[in-house]
Amino acid sequence: MEAKITNVKFETRAFCELVGMTKEIACSQCGFRVRADSDDELVEHYKQHVKAAHHMEPSPDQILAMAKTVQVATA
Repeated sequence: MEAKITNVKFETRAFCELVGMTKEIACSQCGFRVRADSDDELVEHYKQHVKAAHHMEPSPDQILAMAKTVQVATA
């Protein structure tokens, strides 16, 4: 039984090292998705999209309020 617990801990640790966290926004109007590691980068890319595609200019606070944290594989 101890071996199984050790294996589970090892597998969990290895999994955690392969998965990173980032932020994502999906445009509610067209489904365009932006992922970025920093808030500044996320805001900048999303602002460019909504300005060009939808002629809108949301504030950084509005953009960050829509952001979700997601897991991504890192190899």
